[in-house]
Amino acid sequence: MLKALPDKPLSLEGYKVRELPTREFVNGVKFGDYIKGTYTINGKQVEETEKYENGKLHVGDDTSYAEHTYIITDADLDPDNKGKATVTLSTVANLGINQYGSLNTINHNEVQVYMPVGSGESAKSYCVGKI
Repeated sequence: MLKALPDKPLSLEGYKVRELPTREFVNGVKFGDYIKGTYTINGKQVEETEKYENGKLHVGDDTSYAEHTYIITDADLDPDNKGKATVTLSTVANLGINQYGSLNTINHNEVQVYMPVGSGESAKSYCVGKI
C-alpha cells in the first residue's frame, strides 16, 4: 500500500531561510538593514554573526545588497512537529521618499526557504513571502 503523506511531518532541520530585502540609502539611512535582535524561530531568539556559522544568523551587510541567512537546527523545532517553524524578523523599510526625492513606490523583500545542495546550493527555493 502506498501512502501519500508521511505518518509524521518531515523535519525542517537543515533548511536554509534567506531574506533578500531591497537595499537603499536615503539621507544616511540604510533601508533594508536587519534590525538587530528581532530574529526568532518559534519564539526563541537567534544569535547573530557576520560569519557563516551553524546555529547563528548570518547578517550580510554589503553596500549594495543585504542578505540574511539562517540554517534551521533541530533545537529550533518543536519535538511534536519538526515540520513547522515560525520565523520572525524585522528590517528597515522605506515607506516615504526614495533616494531620488520621489515618493517611494517600490519596496521589495523576499524570504526563501530551501534545502542547500552542495557548494553551489542549486536547490529549488520556495519563496514564502514578498512585500
